[in-house]
Amino acid sequence: MTLAQIGTEYEGWNRTDNHWHGTHVAGIIASTGGIIVPEDDLLVQSIELYTGQELPSAEPYGYPGYKVIWLLGMAPAADLFSIKVFPHTGEGVPAYILAGMEYALNMKLEQGYDVDVISMSLGGPTVFDGRDVEDQLVDYITSYGITVVAAAGNEGPAPMTVGSPGSANTAITVGAAATPVQTRVFWDQIYETLGIGYYLFTSETPQIYAFSSRGPTSDGRLKPTLAATGIYVMSAYHDEEDPQAIAWASGTSMATPAVSGAVALLNTYAESFISGATPEDYKQALQNGAVWLEGYNEYDQGAGFLNAWNALVALDNDPSIGDVAEPLPPCGWLEDISNIPIFSAGTYETDIIDLQPGHKKDFIFRVTHLTGSIELEITNVELGEDIGLNSLEVYIQSAKRATYAYFIDSANVWGDASFLITDYETTWSGDVSGVYMDDLTRLAPIEQGYVKIVIENDWTSYDNISCHIKIKVKHQRWQPGFYKYVILTGKLAEGENTGWIDIKVPKKAVSAEITLYWLRDWSVYPTSDLDLYVYWDEGYNFDGVTLNSPERVILGNPTTLSVLIDGYSIYAGNEPYVLIIKFTLKFSGFGIR
Repeated sequence: MTLAQIGTEYEGWNRTDNHWHGTHVAGIIASTGGIIVPEDDLLVQSIELYTGQELPSAEPYGYPGYKVIWLLGMAPAADLFSIKVFPHTGEGVPAYILAGMEYALNMKLEQGYDVDVISMSLGGPTVFDGRDVEDQLVDYITSYGITVVAAAGNEGPAPMTVGSPGSANTAITVGAAATPVQTRVFWDQIYETLGIGYYLFTSETPQIYAFSSRGPTSDGRLKPTLAATGIYVMSAYHDEEDPQAIAWASGTSMATPAVSGAVALLNTYAESFISGATPEDYKQALQNGAVWLEGYNEYDQGAGFLNAWNALVALDNDPSIGDVAEPLPPCGWLEDISNIPIFSAGTYETDIIDLQPGHKKDFIFRVTHLTGSIELEITNVELGEDIGLNSLEVYIQSAKRATYAYFIDSANVWGDASFLITDYETTWSGDVSGVYMDDLTRLAPIEQGYVKIVIENDWTSYDNISCHIKIKVKHQRWQPGFYKYVILTGKLAEGENTGWIDIKVPKKAVSAEITLYWLRDWSVYPTSDLDLYVYWDEGYNFDGVTLNSPERVILGNPTTLSVLIDGYSIYAGNEPYVLIIKFTLKFSGFGIR
C-alpha cells in the first residue's frame, strides 16, 4: 500500500488518531490475513452453524484446539494506493475530494501508475446530481479508462436520496444489503447466544437495508447500479489503543469496496485474456451478473445483488458488453415520482397487507407553498406471530433530494399511532417509540416538492405485518394576530450577496419571522441554495444557513435587525428571491403600541 496526501489538516498516514474508516474499507478490498480463534468460541460456532461448513483447524500452524477464520478481501492481490481526503474526524470538504480524484487521474496520466479503479466510500448532498463538478469529474475520469465505484449513501429508505459522487452518470453506484450469514453471526455475538440470529433475521436471501440510499436521481436516471453486502462486515480496524484491531461496520461505505474488488478482479482477467475492456464493460458485466432480490424495485437495488462470478462469465461471453454512456445534456428536469393522488392538499388511505420483514411501501405526493400540514394515521396494526420484536418503522422525508432531511426517521410503531408535521413543529402520539429526527428539517417550513412517506416492516421482525394508513394533507390557515411586514426582492448569481441590510424593527415587536423564498426551490431541478444570515440583539444567527428552501429564522423580542442574503450555489443564471419579514406586534387593548 502506498499513500498520498493532498493538503488536508492532520496529515500523516501513521498518526495514531487517524479515523478507522479508510482502514476498514481497504481491508474489504484487498486484505490477506486471518485470525486464530478457540474452536469453542461463539464466533467459530456461529460461522459454522450459519454456513454449514467447518472452519479449518489451526493445528497445522501450531495451535491445536483453534480454528482459522480467513479474512480475505475481494481482490487479495490488488495493489492499493490510498489518497487521504479527510482529516482524522472523517469529515471534510468537497475541494479535498476533488483534489484526491484529480491526483488519482494524474497518477495514471502523468506518473505512470496503472490506476484501474477508484473506490469512493464517501459522498454528500447535491442540488444538481449528475451535473455538479464532482459528478462531472467522475465522468471525465471514466473517459480515461478508470472505473469509479462510489457509495450510494446512507440517506434511505426514501426515494431520490442518492448523493454525489454516486449520482454521477458513469459511476458504479453501490447500495447496501444485509445477508443472512453476516447478519446472524453478528446478532449471536451481540446477544452472546448461539442461534438467536435465526430469529432476528428470518430471510434466506439478502435484504436491502433501510439506510441504503434509493433512486432515481433527481433527473430520473437509474441509481444505484447494484447492491452488495454492507451490514455487519468484519474487517481491519484502527484506533489509538489497538491500531491492528478487527471490527464490524455497516454502511454503503462497506458495500462499495466489495464491488471495487470485483471490478479489480474483472480488470485483472481482462488484462490477461481480453483486449480493450473498458469501465463500461465492467459496469454492464456487473449488472448482467447481479442476482435480483424479490420484493425490491430497481431503485432499491439497481440490477440486483453482486455476484462476481456471474459478472466474469458475462464479460467473458461478450468482452464488448458495455456501451459508452451518452453525455448528459446540459440541463434536465425533475422526475415526477409521485405515486398517490395528492397535490398540495388531499386525503389518501389504503391497507398494507402482509408486509415482509425488511421490506417497505412508499407513498409519495407533491406539496406546494400552500401546504400547511401533513398527517399520517396508522391503525389496525396486525403484528403477526410476534416474539416481542415485531414493529413497523415509519419514515417521513421532506421534499429535499440527494440528502437526509427526515421529519421522522425510523419510528417504531407497535399499534395505533399518528404523526403530524406543520410549518413549525413535528409531533406524534400513540404506540410509538425510538423516533429520530433531523433538527434542521424538524423545525423547517414544509418545502415545495415531493414528500416521501415510507412504511417498513422492521428488518428484525419475526413475521409479516399488516395495517391501515391514512394520509391527510391540508392547506395553511390564517393565524389571527397583529402583524407588520417588510418585503425585499432581488436577484443573485452564484457567489454574490446583498451585503448587510438594516431592517427597522417596529416598537413592541414581540417576534420576527424572517423567511427567504426563491424560484428554484426543491420542486425544481437544479435547486438553488441561498443562505440567510442574520445579525440582531444577541449577535449572529446562522439558522438560515442550511439546505432548507425556504430558509427561515425566528427571533424573540428583537430591537435591532440586519440581514444578508448569499447566493451560495446557483446553477441557472440569476436567482430571483423574496425576503418576507413578519413582525408580530404586542396588542395593548386600545390598539397596537
